[in-house]
Amino acid sequence: MSRLATLGLGLSAVCLSVAGCRAHGASADSQCLEVDAKLPADATADGLEGEYRLTLVAARSPDARTSVTGSMVLRANDPAHLVRATADGTTIPGVRYTHYGWTDLDLDDVGALEIGSLGSTDPDEPGVLVIENRQTRDGSPYVSITLRFGSLANRLSASRFDEGFTALYAGQITSGGFAGTWASGEGRGRVAEGYFCATRTGS
Repeated sequence: MSRLATLGLGLSAVCLSVAGCRAHGASADSQCLEVDAKLPADATADGLEGEYRLTLVAARSPDARTSVTGSMVLRANDPAHLVRATADGTTIPGVRYTHYGWTDLDLDDVGALEIGSLGSTDPDEPGVLVIENRQTRDGSPYVSITLRFGSLANRLSASRFDEGFTALYAGQITSGGFAGTWASGEGRGRVAEGYFCATRTGS
């Protein structure tokens, strides 16, 4: 059994139960419920490659629809793309760029910013980039897994990007997919946010 499979019984089985999930609004995708969970310290992004049905539900998004659904593809990065150098040529310990991918979501529908192309399949500047950050905080290990959207924000040559962001933050990973929260904004300010579900549809 894969490590992902041991983390749960599948996204649909977990999020269609009452515990740990909440629905918001009749217009939200009926299969996407908010997950109230935090990744365990041993969680990993390894094994996320595949095809997904991705839904973003907006909790705060002026003049936008409540949710948007599309497809997303993730592919494992080769060893040369697993780490990235900072401006001074060093790498950040504990950070891996495990996957690149692309999506056909229309972020305008939930009031989120599109930082370059979401459909770019170029691993040097992909539409979607998966970042695993494994650190220690207050003496305890923790991990965060983030999906950063937009080819401009994800350029291999870009050590810093300050023109905005749209990102997904995983809170739960199972054999059937993953789920969590998302946010979009400029600098430290947020223009839209909510929760998401990514349900696996293929390998």
